[in-house]
Amino acid sequence: MTPQQTHFITSIRAFGEQDLEKAAQEMKAAHQLEPSHPVFHYASVYLEQLQSSSKTHVYEIGSAFAAFIRGGGNIGLYESLTHALQKVYSKEPPARLLDIGVGDGMALLPALPHDLTQLDVLEPSAPMLQTTCDALAQGDVPFQPWNLTLKEFIHKAPSDARWDLCQATFSLQSIEPKDRVEQLSWVRSHSSRLVLAEFDVPTFTEMWGEDRILHVLARYEQGLSEYTDTQEEVALGFLVPVMLGYFDPTQARTNYEHTIDEWESQLREAGYTTIHKTHVYPYWWANAYLVEASL
Repeated sequence: MTPQQTHFITSIRAFGEQDLEKAAQEMKAAHQLEPSHPVFHYASVYLEQLQSSSKTHVYEIGSAFAAFIRGGGNIGLYESLTHALQKVYSKEPPARLLDIGVGDGMALLPALPHDLTQLDVLEPSAPMLQTTCDALAQGDVPFQPWNLTLKEFIHKAPSDARWDLCQATFSLQSIEPKDRVEQLSWVRSHSSRLVLAEFDVPTFTEMWGEDRILHVLARYEQGLSEYTDTQEEVALGFLVPVMLGYFDPTQARTNYEHTIDEWESQLREAGYTTIHKTHVYPYWWANAYLVEASL
């Protein structure tokens, strides 16, 4: 282990203990030893700023998130995801589709089937949902927007609601695992087919374990290197806060990722009997998969 990695680990653990001064000092030491390392540099800047400001929910900084999602590896990821979804639609074209956590439509819109008679788009972020609706309004597909989480939607949807296909692209990870099987079971009872896109993220037993911290460091070094003109905005406005959030026990988690095999286990527990997993893209954070589940 290099001295700068040791400083980084010490900084992350201090951050977890809410000792921001020590966290900033240790990160600065890592940066001084390796000034060109993007994680050490931007994390040092961010931790210095954080001592005189409050933590902000990462999705509140719209421009930084927009620069992140439409740059770097996300370009190739969503192009590959579009092709994968189109293959799913072509095998058994759906007439009724439910998109759970549609976001701003980045996955749905390029692959959208044109023979839909019913499209329900579900998204808890009102601004993102509005972006999707504005785009859908330019076409001829009838759609119904729902500004709700899946849990909220379950209580509001008609009891006899049915879809030929439900899909969720990087959205079901926001549901706590203890609640996920119950919600997946509801989806399964209203559609015999579900397709989801998720990352194959390794599981670590300790939040501040050395192996987990170094894994995150390596992944985020790769992620930041994929941004050039927007690197500072993406780093300070989105990726560094997300990275530090993995180690902050005071903040509510926004996602609960794990391995694709664990996703398969949860889908089977929810009642799906046939599971097909396809590698979609070698994303910097983890390999992305499309998982097709049916009865």
